[in-house]
Amino acid sequence: MLSIDSELVEAVAAVAAAAAPTPPVVGDWKTRRATIDAFYSGLAAAGESDDHVEIVDFTAPSRDGHAVPLRLYKPSSLPNALIVHIHGGGLIAGSLDGYDHVCRRYTAEAGVAMIAVDYRLAPESPFPAALEDCVAAVQWAIDHAAQRLPGAPVAVMGDSAGGGLAAATALVCRDRGIGALSAQILIYPMLDDRTTTADPAVEPLLAWSAADNITGWRRTSAIGTAPRTCRLRRRLPALIRYMICRQPISRSVSWTCSVPRQSPTPTGSSTTT
Repeated sequence: MLSIDSELVEAVAAVAAAAAPTPPVVGDWKTRRATIDAFYSGLAAAGESDDHVEIVDFTAPSRDGHAVPLRLYKPSSLPNALIVHIHGGGLIAGSLDGYDHVCRRYTAEAGVAMIAVDYRLAPESPFPAALEDCVAAVQWAIDHAAQRLPGAPVAVMGDSAGGGLAAATALVCRDRGIGALSAQILIYPMLDDRTTTADPAVEPLLAWSAADNITGWRRTSAIGTAPRTCRLRRRLPALIRYMICRQPISRSVSWTCSVPRQSPTPTGSSTTT
């Protein structure tokens, strides 16, 4: 008999109650995107905002020339690491604003700088667009850390679809010799396109169903059979590393944020002590 903690049941039941009474059919990504984005917006509205975290919006070029929107979060003190954060959403939904409160909290409580990636979504931008956007973000982070935060570790982090993209991004960075990542922080990562049947006792409480999973993978246009995904399957034990970077950097370093010239007007100050 399956036993679920009462506090968890209360939380996930609220999520389940917000879902449409009739689930969308497999392949209906538009309804799923609207539902997911509305859910994220609700969480963001209910979340607490930390005014001590500064943000800067800018762009970095992806491999095909696309300008990838990035958002840099800076703690009030000198950061001890630079984390590239990749949002979830099943590869078909999610945005910078939907995870803004999450990144602010990570930055404030962990004392790290974070770069959130507004990668392109499927099906409008099929594989490997999202992956290349995330690689571009890591490239910027590594270059920036070398110039402005010497000695600071750079890690990649993501949940759900973001976790899968984080793992794939780490492989691409390794293959292309794009610096060194200190860690992968993968939170329930979307690593495998093979979908199983949910336990009937759990299925009513799921925020992401089997039909959702099938839709997400199919709409990325053949990502499920791409060599990169097959390699991920074989390397899962080596890929999943839950690590916290604790390497301090010299307090004598004055950290500044330097954004590309094509950046829009930043939403926060570009310097900090």
